[in-house]
Amino acid sequence: MFQQLIVGFGKAGRDLHLTCLRKARRRPEGRGLFDERIGVVDPLVASGGALQGAAGLPAYPSIADARGAFDPRRTVVHICTGPSEHYPVFVAAVAAGYRRFVVEKPFTIHVSDAREILTLEREAGLDVAVVSNWLSSPVTARLKAIIDGGELGALERMVIESSKPRINRTLANSSHQTAFDVEMPHQIALALALGGTEAAVLHAECTDLSAASGTVPHMGGATIATMHGNRVAAVCHSDLGCPMRKRDVILELERGTVIGYYQTGADDNHAWVKVFGGDGRLVATDVYEDDPLSTCFIEYYRHFAAQGPEPLSSVEFNTAVVDVIARAKVLSGLLHPAGVPDAVLRGAGRSRGRAGAPAACSDLAAELSSGAAGALMPPPAATRSFKHRSRT
Repeated sequence: MFQQLIVGFGKAGRDLHLTCLRKARRRPEGRGLFDERIGVVDPLVASGGALQGAAGLPAYPSIADARGAFDPRRTVVHICTGPSEHYPVFVAAVAAGYRRFVVEKPFTIHVSDAREILTLEREAGLDVAVVSNWLSSPVTARLKAIIDGGELGALERMVIESSKPRINRTLANSSHQTAFDVEMPHQIALALALGGTEAAVLHAECTDLSAASGTVPHMGGATIATMHGNRVAAVCHSDLGCPMRKRDVILELERGTVIGYYQTGADDNHAWVKVFGGDGRLVATDVYEDDPLSTCFIEYYRHFAAQGPEPLSSVEFNTAVVDVIARAKVLSGLLHPAGVPDAVLRGAGRSRGRAGAPAACSDLAAELSSGAAGALMPPPAATRSFKHRSRT
């Protein structure tokens, strides 16, 4: 049974990790994994300057100060600071003796930090899992089962969208510098999990967020088009100024189409998978109860307790996610190539896919970024249109 130490008590630490750790402890499959004792490491909370949600929790200004009360042998550290602070938090926590970590996404925003953490993990014998709650959803399990089972043939294309109204939060908080770092890590992780980690970046762009009170550069939305191996094309799109919430994925397979609808908010814990045959007719609808972040924590803690397999969302896997997003930033002009290793850049701006697929993927990316994402949702017309473009 592990105690939990939450480092960084902003929205992610307070509203997500603390809430879902408590829910995970109450679930039957979480029994015996989570100690009731939770601590907070945050200078503002420790000084009494940000007590909201922290009542009754022991708070410390630094990880070193928490070590005496939270034994590293029995504690999992949840890193919920801003992404640029993840690496120094790792260094401080490892120096204090901690070895088990759950890291909020994005894992890092710097390729160099990802590689430093990967080296640190191997040299210090760390056990690290990165939050990727889409991968813990029953929707993803069903999608993988359809792909692996071959019932609709091979996977050909994916369209993954995560859009929501995020204007107020963007205006109030500058912890993210681009829209590539908000929802896109979840989407790229799903694309790599379903399509394979060998991914070339074909197209990328980022837009500004326009609001009544002004404009925030690079925080309006993002689009990344990729080719996975020699066969699967994917487009990930996120609009952070969207008037509605959308978290869904369209999979085109040889003999049909599958759409997964992920849980969009805390007000309802249900998710759906709809399966369409090659003629566009709906053949199956599956509805799931879904609490992906709590499930994510249960999976990770079972691994920490040697009761379950290593999570897919490992440091190595998320280094691949960081690499893809870094290539996208280079292609969109937000990151200078000098800051990215040549081995990473070699996967940008080209594809080893079959003829016609890169152009189709870029065309679809352009449609998505121009606000036509809604047209993709009626599956028969949208998927036939995409399929037609890619084969002509």
